Amino acid sequence: MALSPLPDPPSGEAVDRFKAKRQASWLLGRRLGEFLERVRLDDEGNITHQCCSGCHEFKASGDFQRASTATTGRRSACKRCVSEAAALRYARSPEKGRSACRAWREANREKNRARVKKWKGGNKGKTREQMKTWRSRNREKVREDSRRWQRDNPQRHRDGNKKSRLKNPETHLACSARRRALKRNAAGNHTAADRVLVYAIFGKRCLCCGGTHDIVLDHVSPLSPNGSNGPENLQPLCRSCNSSKGNRASTDYRPRAGMEKLLRSI
Repeated sequence: MALSPLPDPPSGEAVDRFKAKRQASWLLGRRLGEFLERVRLDDEGNITHQCCSGCHEFKASGDFQRASTATTGRRSACKRCVSEAAALRYARSPEKGRSACRAWREANREKNRARVKKWKGGNKGKTREQMKTWRSRNREKVREDSRRWQRDNPQRHRDGNKKSRLKNPETHLACSARRRALKRNAAGNHTAADRVLVYAIFGKRCLCCGGTHDIVLDHVSPLSPNGSNGPENLQPLCRSCNSSKGNRASTDYRPRAGMEKLLRSI
């Protein structure tokens, strides 16, 4: 057995302290020598290293999972070897592995929920990517689950929408404009970031009358004939000027310099 460089084997005093702690009578026999070949003790008789039964390397105790019934208090194989063995078993019998996982989750709901919550808290970026991938592959299921939840929880759905609108007004306005554009088969699309960009370039004031109250983004060319829903077709107007225009094509009030800057930015 090839061993990695480690501290010297434990002294007699360390072994005596270990035996006193464990109170294991079999250690007094011939198996004591075999046991000491697989572990390293500190001066207080605590196990600091042990030899993995899988890769046959000495590793720190922290590299082994806890096992209350084991003599060392740790599993005989290190975490890496246990993980590799589990992956190999799963690859050989994936359905059996999935069934075992489902059974464990059903029998340990609270423990599994806490474990998943802890993992997600430490892997937020990876969690978002996994959810995004899963949603893109299961669009119909996501829609059906969402509709079912909305039907079963109408009040919570309304309260959640209200809270979200207050927190992310531009996102909701962009979604509303997207729905109107889809109904009219209009080309183009813009996001909340595009709306913020238009306001940043032209200011949050009406380009027609100069007012600063109740400002909305107007489609220069209306959606209904053949206007685009893209950011290049947006200009800030007050609600009064926007309503008076109606569905008719209006003057483009955007200054040329601002328009050129917008086109370079999108």
